Amino acid sequence: DELFDARELVYLELSSNNLNGTISSRIGNLQKMTYFSAPDNNLTGAIPEEFYGLQSLRTIHLDGNHLSGTLSTKIGRLSTLEYFTISDNMIHGSIPTEIGDCSFLRHLWIKKNDITGVIPLSITSLTELQQIWLHENKLIGSIPAGIGALSNLEEFLVAKNSLTGTIPESIGKITKLDILWLDNNNITGTIPPRLADLSSLDELRLEGNHLSGDISSLFCESSKTDLSLLSSDCGVGADPQITCTCCSECHGPFSSNVRSGPCPSTEIEVEIKFDESLKLVHPWLLGVWSLLDGRSNVILQGGPYWNNLKTQCSESECVFRHHTCASSSSCYAMKISYEDEDNALESYDMSYIISLGDEAVENRVLDPDYSFNIGNCESIEVCGEEVDIGSNERIIFDSLVKVSGQEVLTRKAEEQSSQYNAACWMIKNDTMKIDYSNEYYIVQRYVAALMFYTLDGASWTNSWSNGTGYLPYNHECEWNGITCNEQDFIININLAGNNLKGELVRELGELIFIDVLNLESNALEGSIPLEISNIWSLEVMKLGSNMIDGRIPTVIGTMSKLKVLDLHSNTLSSTIPVELYNINTLEVLNVTRNSLVGSITSEVGKLSSLKKLDLSSNFLTGSMPAEIMRAPDLTELILSSNEFTGRIPLPSSSFDIFEHPKSLEKFIISDNKFESTISKTIGNLTGIQQLFFDNNDLTGSIPAELGELVNLQQLSLSYNALKGDIPKSMANMNNLSLVHFHGNDLNGNADVFLNVIENFVTDCGRPSSTNDPVICKTCSICCNSEEMCQQNEQSSALPPITIGLGSVAAVTVLLLMIAFVRARFFSKEEISFKQQNLNALQLCGKDSVYQFVLCRSIAGRIVVVFTILAQILIFFQFLRVSSVSDKDNSDRIYTMRCPSNKTDCEDEADVSWSGWVAFVIMMISFVLIDIIKGFRLMYKATRLISIRCFLGGVILTIVSLVALITTAYYNEAIALSDRDIIVNSVILLFVNDIDEKLFALLHFIVPEWLDSMHNEALEFEFEQNDFLLSRNKPSRNEQIPKESLPGDVDFPDIDLDVQNDKSELDGLVESSE
Repeated sequence: DELFDARELVYLELSSNNLNGTISSRIGNLQKMTYFSAPDNNLTGAIPEEFYGLQSLRTIHLDGNHLSGTLSTKIGRLSTLEYFTISDNMIHGSIPTEIGDCSFLRHLWIKKNDITGVIPLSITSLTELQQIWLHENKLIGSIPAGIGALSNLEEFLVAKNSLTGTIPESIGKITKLDILWLDNNNITGTIPPRLADLSSLDELRLEGNHLSGDISSLFCESSKTDLSLLSSDCGVGADPQITCTCCSECHGPFSSNVRSGPCPSTEIEVEIKFDESLKLVHPWLLGVWSLLDGRSNVILQGGPYWNNLKTQCSESECVFRHHTCASSSSCYAMKISYEDEDNALESYDMSYIISLGDEAVENRVLDPDYSFNIGNCESIEVCGEEVDIGSNERIIFDSLVKVSGQEVLTRKAEEQSSQYNAACWMIKNDTMKIDYSNEYYIVQRYVAALMFYTLDGASWTNSWSNGTGYLPYNHECEWNGITCNEQDFIININLAGNNLKGELVRELGELIFIDVLNLESNALEGSIPLEISNIWSLEVMKLGSNMIDGRIPTVIGTMSKLKVLDLHSNTLSSTIPVELYNINTLEVLNVTRNSLVGSITSEVGKLSSLKKLDLSSNFLTGSMPAEIMRAPDLTELILSSNEFTGRIPLPSSSFDIFEHPKSLEKFIISDNKFESTISKTIGNLTGIQQLFFDNNDLTGSIPAELGELVNLQQLSLSYNALKGDIPKSMANMNNLSLVHFHGNDLNGNADVFLNVIENFVTDCGRPSSTNDPVICKTCSICCNSEEMCQQNEQSSALPPITIGLGSVAAVTVLLLMIAFVRARFFSKEEISFKQQNLNALQLCGKDSVYQFVLCRSIAGRIVVVFTILAQILIFFQFLRVSSVSDKDNSDRIYTMRCPSNKTDCEDEADVSWSGWVAFVIMMISFVLIDIIKGFRLMYKATRLISIRCFLGGVILTIVSLVALITTAYYNEAIALSDRDIIVNSVILLFVNDIDEKLFALLHFIVPEWLDSMHNEALEFEFEQNDFLLSRNKPSRNEQIPKESLPGDVDFPDIDLDVQNDKSELDGLVESSE
């Protein structure tokens, strides 16, 4: 802070000091400063607006930091600025048009950032500019046509962007231009001839575009032959192909400098030696040597005055060496010629050594137009037949030997390879006409056929053989899953989920024009061939859900156009190659569910185009660099189920903040060992929708800034060591549908959310790990300290005891109402004679103490009350421990688990519908009959207006209902299996039979008293039956139906008028006994 009070400061040098943090806004106090240099540090954040107010500044060096943000339009205020270098940062946005106001600007270095937009036209007014470095950004549009006005420009580097349009003719006016890099864009058109006017030019890069033309006429055939670097798409197979006989680098799909893996067949090497003195004596001489294949196509070419990087000169001679893959079965021709500018043939010393496998030719050339052959120039046996040099069959065979090697194509019948079968199919059976002049068409059809033979094509789900088992003869572009462009080059292979079996062949790398390769969800085995990186145009590679093993090839890091690399669900091992981080076009990297190990380096931050990174379910260790957050378009970051440690990959404070990816929607680091607190900067991820930090070692409290994530839908912080209260700032997170806080040491009230959350889990169960357990009425599930969980009752739910008591009261009121209606509205005459039998003793239970309710004995009634209270008390004890709301006294079994790796909880109880069916059957068999008896007793009691009968029915009904309710609730609370339901039901049914067991006990202890009570109950029943009969006595002519008599009493033949006689009553008792 004291530094920014030095208002007289003019010069400030801070380079390479390992500085951290942001550039303070107080730098605006240094109004006299002219030089500010702080490159190669760890500065973060944006360049403060106050910086652009330092109008005395002439030099700004901020290269090699972690600066983010955008360039302010206020940059035009720096009117004296001469050097502005901010390369190798993370600055995004466009270059402000106002930069044209910096009229003294000489050096503009903004390379290796995330700059988008176009090159502003105002830049052409900066006539003092000497260096423009804008390469490795994301610029679009064309090069300004007025670029030629920059007469002092020495270096113009705009390589590796997405520029379009043509090369402006005016660029030829910049005669001081020394370095011009236009490579790896989308520039089209013809190379302008005015490039030859760049007299100071030393480096020219044009490759990786869509240019056409002849560079030889501009540079190779003139005195302009001393460029230290001249590269273009002059390699074999480039489309369009540039003609260049003096390029130091020729790029193209067949160029040796882009090929991975060893040559399948053999190499051909050319070594040319010539006298260096000739270059001084006859600098105009042009010597040309050419190596041609069997179709007279040039595969190598050079000359003594070609400035090639592979040329090494000593004091006496120069040596040129070059090699490329060749076919061991081919015949090659070497031609050497040279001429002067007047086309007159000349001679000079030039010696050569040509090597093809074990064969070598060495000679000294003294005559012009010299030529010779090397290789196999005789007929050979192919697929069991002799084929001559020059025949179509030989052309096919030689081309395929170059791709697969001669050995696998000439094996005996018992050792025939897939390569042999595919080659012989093309040579002997294939009827489609092929353009033999283009080797690529031959190779392309062969590789497609080879995939069929290698990957069990006959059993594919959608086979090319259409059920015949043989390949069709139509063009391979018409085969299922293959798409071609207008030139009939395969650009898309989509055979996902097609039952492919076997190993990927290395020949697949010959299909260099493929954009999309999708072979996921098959049964592929083996490793990923190195040669796959030769597919220089590949943008999408999907090999997931197979059985691929081995390493991820490091050479994939050279695939500069790759956007999607999906290798999920395989058995890949070893580490993730750091070379992958060089693919700045990569948008999706998915390697989940493999066996990868090692750590992730900070270089992962170089993946500036990354949108999805899924490293889950591996064995990765170490910390996850926060640099991953540099990718501005990152939407998914999934690191779960690894062994990552250290801090969550977030800046620890606002002073250490990167430009957070505003589009990040999914951030998952579950099942790791992250051990930090949750940074307050989490609140900057405003677009996040899924946040899973569960099952780590996170400490501290839940930051209140989490409540700023209003778009969040799913949040899981379970199974950590978080403490404190749940912040009330989360109340307005209205989009939440899942919240998991369980497995922590949180406390207080969790009911902070205003909306109802469907899947809300906290530690509101018992026992609790804290003295102040979480209280949560709105939670859907409560967990305890034993990591077991259970459904949580809503706050309006009633406990089982309340339900039980309420049910009893409701039934009692209902029965009283029935009795009242019965007595009030039905006359005695409406009761049939069949209904006049009471059977009270049978309904109360002849073996139950509840029959005592029919007696007048006080002792009997005391026994009844005692039995009722005992049963109800025992039942209510079971109801009490079945409670959800009374967690401290409840014995409810927590049958659920809410694991960290799943969003839904799992019920471990093994209770099925068959268990509850058994429960219903038991209740019908043992309880329902008592309920029916009670209702019958009360129903008949209404005719007698008998309190004792009615009371007996009420007791029987209520006890049975309580037994039913208790058994159901208790089973729901603690039953873990169907067996538990049956066992629990038996136990509670035993309680329901206490009245009968007590009766048996009394019979054993006081049999005489029990007999007297039983007789008194019988006497009451006969009295009531006699009362009914006397009030509804039929006429003497009316026959009493036998079936209407009491079923448990055998009435003697008596006179109904004298039934009150005591002797007759005694006889009835004796007969009933």
